[in-house]
Parts: sequence; structure tokens; C-alpha cells
Amino acid sequence: MEEGERTFTPGQAEAMDALLSGRNVFLSGNAGTGKSYVLNAFIEELEEREVPYLAMAPTGIAAQNLHNGTTIHRTLQVGFGVLDPHDENKKTLTRKVLNKAEVIIIDEVSMCRIDLFERVMNMVLAAKRVSGRKQVVLVGDFFQLPPVVTDDDRKVLMQLWPGNDDGYAFKSQLWKGMDFEPHVLTEVVRQSDPEFIGQLNRARIGDRDCIGYFNERSVSDRKRAPADDLWLCATNRMASTINDERVGELERMGARARTYTAYSYGDVKPSDKPTDDKLRLVEGARVMLLANMPDHGLANGSLGTVLEAGVDCVTVEFDDCEYPVEVSEKEWKVLKSSVRDFIGDDGNPAQELVTDTVGAFTQIPLRLAFAITIHKSQGQTFERCAVHSKVFGAGMLYVALSRCTTFDGLTVWPKIERQRLYANESVIEFYDSLSVKTEKAPEPSQDALFDADAPADALPAPTDKEGRTDDGMVYIKCPAQIADRVRGYIDALMEGAGRAV
Repeated sequence: MEEGERTFTPGQAEAMDALLSGRNVFLSGNAGTGKSYVLNAFIEELEEREVPYLAMAPTGIAAQNLHNGTTIHRTLQVGFGVLDPHDENKKTLTRKVLNKAEVIIIDEVSMCRIDLFERVMNMVLAAKRVSGRKQVVLVGDFFQLPPVVTDDDRKVLMQLWPGNDDGYAFKSQLWKGMDFEPHVLTEVVRQSDPEFIGQLNRARIGDRDCIGYFNERSVSDRKRAPADDLWLCATNRMASTINDERVGELERMGARARTYTAYSYGDVKPSDKPTDDKLRLVEGARVMLLANMPDHGLANGSLGTVLEAGVDCVTVEFDDCEYPVEVSEKEWKVLKSSVRDFIGDDGNPAQELVTDTVGAFTQIPLRLAFAITIHKSQGQTFERCAVHSKVFGAGMLYVALSRCTTFDGLTVWPKIERQRLYANESVIEFYDSLSVKTEKAPEPSQDALFDADAPADALPAPTDKEGRTDDGMVYIKCPAQIADRVRGYIDALMEGAGRAV
């Protein structure tokens, strides 16, 4: 299916239709199935239709990968630590922002802990009571990185949500109450090798029968991994160790180094900074681009090697570009949504939702990329990468393995131990329930289809002008987004009579 210049797989097209229908949607799917692609297409459509929306994510990294994205904490002015879900934010600005937004989007919802999720949903419901219907869109894969839960947080979570020590948002009663329509994408577009895709699908659900397959790509020593491979590590400490080692080796060989100092103004928090305040780069270092450079065919996440660390720019030989590219400073704007009062064309006071710049961070848009954390890699795609298999959480190994586009581009060290690969049992049960709901969704009752007293969001009853016609066909006027559902139901009713709708 094509929409504008975008092409969709059948599953993506169905998800897009649901998003545009105005229903609450949970968009999920395996790594590499195009969740972000569909979400960006949806946001573009909202902007084209001038629909006010909020696009948020639970972490700064995820927010930076989201068009016009901000963190939940910044947009809704909620704190950190375990949050009281019933303590609605009474700040006037926050209430106005939510009242004005018609669509609320949360990306990487798997990392949105239950206390934060319930706080946000309660705020959305409060806004809905004031200003009418709100569409809520959640995007993410709970088989990937889970929410961060410290030991201290876990004790409090267990008191507030008995039995939920892992903090998953889907365990909330509000999740059930919001009636999200699930769309789980299954067609992988990142990888093309059927065997590789199949083994990744096994890794996703914690099937340890795939371990032998991935261990075929293991090396006996970390130094035996290809020199240009990007290491994906479970901890910042391990990633820093590898980066420091490699930079030190280059400096001892006489490579020239330079430190670039960032500058910022306004309200800039540590989570708003995509790279270091003091960025030390050395010629020969592997780096990751943190911006899009479409004129050179480069995108956020492109990898390359530093050729020259100049005073004002860094010359990089990118893996997917045929010529060296000069990378200069970039300014990242820190955004915050607010409501602006104005006088409409009719002379009456009106309001609109606007996104303002409250600060900015300026730095060379590069990050050392001998190694990064698995958390920083979520949402990225690499032609080659090395996975440090000493992971410690559900889904971490799957996220790391699934970043690579080909099996031959993957390196593993050390060999994967069986206990390192697992999926959370409650996540498995949750997706099993989605499969049942998706594949065996109850058809609308005849009352809902034809009863004039049905709820407002049910289908309208046919009128005298919408009934049988001279050609024997039956026509019913209904909203376009539910036409297929009506057609399927009527077809089932008419099948025995040999009639078509």
C-alpha cells in the first residue's frame, strides 16, 4: 500500500488505518518491522491535517528519535522516583497542554514504568473530561528493553501494585480501561534472510534453541572481533572501557586528538544532551553520526571513521558514503509544548497548542562508537556489530542481536550462556492475549450495527434512504474507517441468501 511517497506492508497499512480512525491504538511488533516508520507517517499526517498532538517518550534518547518529541517528564512536568498515579498535576500550563492536544503519543512504551503510565493516563482522562475525546497512541515492544526498576523502587511498586515488581505498564487496570486496539507488526523489513529472522524471533520469546545458531558467530577473545565493529554492551562501564582502550591505542600510535566543548543556553537537562559536554575525538576513531545529513545520504546512526579532527569541524569517512564529509556543530533545540492564546478570525478568543524552544545544546553531532550501550542502540540499525553477551535483563540480548541487518555482520563475545537469554513470562502471556484478541476479535453485535439507541460510537442505524435498492443490493452509510468491519458483518449475514453488499 502507498500513501503519499510512503509504501506500507499490509500490517503497516492496517495499523495506519487504525491510527487515522481516531481509536486508541497499541502499535507493537518485532524489532525491524517498521513501528517507527508507521509512527512517523502518522505524525506527518497529523501535521498535514493540523491536528494538535503531543509526541513523548520516557527517555531522552527515545525522545530525540521522535519527530518533535520530548520526554514525558518535561512535557507533563512530572518528577522522578516512584510516582503516585492519582496525584494529578494541577499546574495550569500542563492542564492547558493536555486539554488542547487531540492526540497523545507515547513511543517506546515498554520503558514507561507503570507508575509513570498511570500518572499520564489519569492526566489524560482528566483532560478528556474537560475538553472531550482524546486519542492515545502507544508504540513499543515489551519483548525489548523493560522499564528501569531499582531495588528501592521495586519495594514501593510492590506495595502500590502487588505482584508487579517489574513495572510493566500493560499490567495497569488503566491499560485495560483505555481499550487499546492492538496492532502487532510481524513482517520484518530490517533483515531479509529467512533463517536469521526466524532465529531472532526465537530469541525474542526467550527460546534458547537459537543460542547455538548465534554462537556460530562467537569469537574466543574480544580483540578477535573485526576492528571496525560497533560493540553493543549492557553497561556504560563496559562501553566506556572499550572506547577508552581504543582511543588510548590510537593516541599512543601518534594520532592527533582534539576535545570539543559544548555550549548550551536555557533549560537544558542532562537527558537533553545527545553527546558529551567534553567530546574527545582522535583521528582513526570510530564515530556515530547524531544528525541527519540528507545531502550526503547520511542519517542519525550512520557510522564512520575520523580522518581529521579540525578546529571547527571533523572530517569523517562514513561507511555508507563514497567521499569524506565535514561534520560541523549542530544545535539541538529543547522543546516544550504550551498553549497560546490568540484572537481568532471571528474576533473571539481562541487557543492553540504550540511547541516552543526553551533551550538549546550545541556540539559536534558525533559520539565515539567503538562501543555504545544496548539501551542507546534500541531503534538503531547496523550493518555490522559485536554483541557483548554478558547481559543482565530480559530482552537485552534480543535487542542487541536484532540491531544487525545480516547474520554475517554479527559478532558475539563471549559465547552466549543459556541463562542470559530469556523473556519475561508476563510479557509472553500479554502477547498471547493480544494474539487471541487480534485473531478472534468479537464481531459487533447486530444491535450495535442497527439499533438507533446504540452508543454514540456504535454504527448508525440505516435510514429509509440507506436500505434496499432496485438492483437488489443493500447500502448502509457509515464512517469510512469502519466500512470494512460493516461489510464483513453484513457479508456474513447475507452469505446464505447469496446477496452482496
